[in-house]
Amino acid sequence: MKIINHGEGEKTLCLITGIHGNEASIFEPLKRFIKTLNVNVKIKLILANEEAAKRDIRFVEEDLNRAFRSLNNTLESNLARKLKKLCNADLVIDFHTHGGEEVFSLVSEQFFSYEIKNFINSLDFQNCIVMDPTVTNQGALIENVPNSVSIETGKHKSKEAFKVTKQSLLKAIDFMNNKCSSSETRILKSKYFLYNNQDTGIRVSPEIKNFKKIDSGTEVASGIVIESELIPTLVSYNVEPGKKIFLACEVQNENI
Repeated sequence: MKIINHGEGEKTLCLITGIHGNEASIFEPLKRFIKTLNVNVKIKLILANEEAAKRDIRFVEEDLNRAFRSLNNTLESNLARKLKKLCNADLVIDFHTHGGEEVFSLVSEQFFSYEIKNFINSLDFQNCIVMDPTVTNQGALIENVPNSVSIETGKHKSKEAFKVTKQSLLKAIDFMNNKCSSSETRILKSKYFLYNNQDTGIRVSPEIKNFKKIDSGTEVASGIVIESELIPTLVSYNVEPGKKIFLACEVQNENI
């Protein structure tokens, strides 16, 4: 784990990168950018899973973003226990990248406070997913750290993902200084993960898009039909047996 501290002030902003080692490319350019800032908040930048980052793999022993309730004695469960202590801050942002280009935020239903709602609105993203505690068994960082938001910044190792990260950091600083603007964000409530329960791998229809509503009776892939209207997020298109196809969501309300 690497920790970089910068700035002085009464409030603390904690930035987490590399929860998944193959998403850690944000850390070094973000470290360089932070060092150029003259800010009146304390910034703590953390590279969470340094070993996985060195090996450019998602995790070493278990998924760190499911290990915050783990009782195991693994690299990631030990890191999770350390991170919970380090993330004592006025605002915590957990930066991720993914296989697509969509930009959105996620927050735990438990910590979906008035302040967090206002921060989410200030980001100018179209969508925010509120995670139901039953969906991930409360093992994610945002479900165990108060004042926390996860941001999916876009495609792995892309310039666009770092641009979103940098803009989000600047908006967070403005928010902490009560200088933020506000936009309308669609709030989606997570329902469940849809899995490939077949014996062979599947190819998901290209018609299934992140954040695009699909109707009851839609065939997601050969032999897999949706029984009720939903909004798919975190969509995977080539899915091995037992793996996740997407996170099913529904609109909680059109804006906050």
